[in-house]
Amino acid sequence: YFLFMLSLYGCSISFQERMEINYDMKKVNNIILINSILAVFMLIIYTINKSMIQHPLMIIIIILTSVTVKNVYDKYSEDYMLNMLKYTAFIVFIGTMFRFLFRKYIIKRNEVIMYITAFLAFSILTFDQMYLDNKMKTTINYSFVVIFMIFVLFDVNRILDVSQHCQIVKDPSYIENIMGLFLNIVTIYNNLSEAQYPYIDNK
Repeated sequence: YFLFMLSLYGCSISFQERMEINYDMKKVNNIILINSILAVFMLIIYTINKSMIQHPLMIIIIILTSVTVKNVYDKYSEDYMLNMLKYTAFIVFIGTMFRFLFRKYIIKRNEVIMYITAFLAFSILTFDQMYLDNKMKTTINYSFVVIFMIFVLFDVNRILDVSQHCQIVKDPSYIENIMGLFLNIVTIYNNLSEAQYPYIDNK
């Protein structure tokens, strides 16, 4: 199911390129609109455990997510994106291994702390974009990489815990679990690419 999400994400970006679809994500109103829609759809997915509703919403979320990053990806070369993908895979692997090393620390309270940390980091990023002319952009991007690597740790733990008592049911919970993992990995890739790009470009 994760590979299906990844394929849909890639096909959506490829389709936009072939059809020369460009959506100006530099406009604040566009960013707020799409992020608001994504937030609503994600809330529905996590609150309504009906696969018939979750599947189409999942497709919409992935397409909207690809729309928000397509213009960003355009500035990267194919080799650069491939290298960032390798680094992302390594980071995800490390996060997965940490699940087995620090299992006792994977509790709900610590996950809530990470959500608060991510919110604060996003607030600092917004402030930096509005008032500091992106002076802290690279540092914040690396911070997001670490934060969402920890989220991957929680995602993997949740998936493995559910798999221990997995059973055939009418409305399984794998959709929201894999969706969370997928979006966190995409966020790691996007922030790592942005953090490394100025360095690579200057070099």
